[in-house]
Formats: sequence, C-alpha cells, structure tokens
Amino acid sequence: MKKIIILFVSLIALNFSLLAQTNNISTVSVPNSSTAYGVNLPAGNQIYDFSSFKLYILKSPATKLQSINTSNVVLVTLNDSVAKNKADIATNAANVSTNTGNISTNAGNISTNTTNIAANTSRLKM
Repeated sequence: MKKIIILFVSLIALNFSLLAQTNNISTVSVPNSSTAYGVNLPAGNQIYDFSSFKLYILKSPATKLQSINTSNVVLVTLNDSVAKNKADIATNAANVSTNTGNISTNAGNISTNTTNIAANTSRLKM
C-alpha cells in the first residue's frame, strides 16, 4: 500500500512539473535603432535602445543582421518615463552643485561674522 501511495504522489508531482513550462525572454541592448542585433531573436524578445531610452518587443522573429529600423517591433511606452527621469537627475545634480556653492558662500559669511564678533567683543572690553 505504501508503494502505491508513493507512486501516486510521484505521478501527480510529475504531472505538475510538465505543466510548468516557461519561455525565456531575453533583452538585447543596442546603442541605437540602426545597429544590428548580432544574434537571431525569436518573437517576444525585448530590445533596449540606449540612444532613445526606449524598450521594444519583437512581434516576429528577427535575424542577427536586422535592427530596430528593419524588424517588426512594437514600442513599449512604459519606458518613456526613463528620459524624463534622466532629465530630472541632471536638474537635481545642477541643484546640488548650486547648493554646494551656496554652502561654501555661507561658510565664508560665518567666518567673516565670527571675525566681526571677535573684533566687536574686544572693543567692548576696552
């Protein structure tokens, strides 16, 4: 009886493992939309264009000689926010630089004020 239960459980586990088949989807990065992929790609793979910060998905298989401009791709619009985020990061970096300059100026003012306080204190003691 014990062997029958083990066999039954094994067959159920085997059945579930056969249903868990997945397809690997890879992402190929290219410097711009006219650069060839360099590898054959099946439909459904993702292509990331570094120059425009856009993500594309292949609608049909592509050869290694094709590019975004010459293959059947669809643009994924979720990545349009990447360009905006990059611009925001550049703006924030400029603000940090400005704030660093302001901190330096304020430190100089504090030093001048400390010197003035010391001079005024010595005049009051006279």
